[in-house]
Amino acid sequence: MFRPLRNKILVKPIERAASDKLVVVTSDKHSLGEVVAVGPKANDAQPGDLIRFGTADNYLTFPEYVENGTRYLVMSEDDICWIEQKAA
Repeated sequence: MFRPLRNKILVKPIERAASDKLVVVTSDKHSLGEVVAVGPKANDAQPGDLIRFGTADNYLTFPEYVENGTRYLVMSEDDICWIEQKAA
């Protein structure tokens, strides 16, 4: 695993669960993920956070990193749309 620099974060995308009752054909990319590592200048995101990321302009352009068959995305903390609140 590598260490992100500045405000970069490493995100493991979460695949949408497929339904066995409904087939939906779409070219949408996944935009939900778990933060795995953060750079030293990342202020809001923490490892373990569940995030929604990307915009119509940039969510398809994140560099990928693959380790042991697991796919990760490298992005800026600014690409996060929101962080889900953890249950208390």
